[in-house]
Amino acid sequence: MKERIIFMFLVFMVFEAKTQHRHFFEEGARWVYVTEESYEPGQLNVYSNLEEYTLRGDTVLQGVLYKKLYKRIVHYYTVKPPFPHPSTTTTGYGQEGPFFIRADENEPLIYYKEHVDSIEKILYRFDLKIGDTLSLFPDYGKFNVVQKKDSITFSGVTLSMLLTDTLQLPQTNGIIEGIGGLNGLLDIYPYFPAISGGILMKQLICFRFQGETYMSPFAEFSMRDCYDENTFIVSAEDVLAGRNDVTVFPNPGQGQMTVVIPEHWKGGELFVYNTGGLCVLSEKLTSAGHEISMKKNGLYFYHIRLGGQNVFSGKFVVSAP
Repeated sequence: MKERIIFMFLVFMVFEAKTQHRHFFEEGARWVYVTEESYEPGQLNVYSNLEEYTLRGDTVLQGVLYKKLYKRIVHYYTVKPPFPHPSTTTTGYGQEGPFFIRADENEPLIYYKEHVDSIEKILYRFDLKIGDTLSLFPDYGKFNVVQKKDSITFSGVTLSMLLTDTLQLPQTNGIIEGIGGLNGLLDIYPYFPAISGGILMKQLICFRFQGETYMSPFAEFSMRDCYDENTFIVSAEDVLAGRNDVTVFPNPGQGQMTVVIPEHWKGGELFVYNTGGLCVLSEKLTSAGHEISMKKNGLYFYHIRLGGQNVFSGKFVVSAP
């Protein structure tokens, strides 16, 4: 009898382990990240932004059910001229999506499609061990190998925190089981003591789900707020109509690219900046399919202005062979 009770208990524990809620990639989930550029004395331009990701609604692609992921961005471009001239900051807004996310029902896996016709890829594995490699890969440095496992508690569940750097305090590099990356949801820009300017570093500020909020170690250490939805609403001066119709393709591209805008935005201005904040292209938008030519590989940020106001901001990558 005793052996039978022990057996039933073990079966129950295994069942509980398999059925315990371990991911929060569900309707209403919300992430906020901050991206900041490292700064060095004398640097003229500094870039930063806030990113909000939300899961809203379902769709079926090739017979598979996905959640729709939307992204809203607030861009900040600060010009810091030599003393005694004051700094100035320009604020721009952007939005992207939907992207497509699904959580595996049987495994701790999150799958991702950038657009309807793209190939599905594994975005996260939450069952990694020390020495394993994250699916997300940083643009620089080796911040994708699990060095240590820690844990957090959220929504009554203990979740593993897989750290890819054991030197940073508070913990700033890695992923959290069921929630996602500390350094980005769809991409990864690790945080480290940058020794020069122009390096982009991204940090999770907070995650919200069903009325509960998780503040990251970085946010608590730096006393950051979990920016509410109103932070990402475009100001009354900005032109909201047609915002979803702006795109750059192909992206990534090999240098010859097209900026697609709504017809009523013709006559506006396009400004393209490199990661150092230098404006490398400034052109008037003469058509709804405006062609540009970029000669150097790299990540670029762009503004579209109408009447002196930023109405759209985005980014693209040039990657020629």
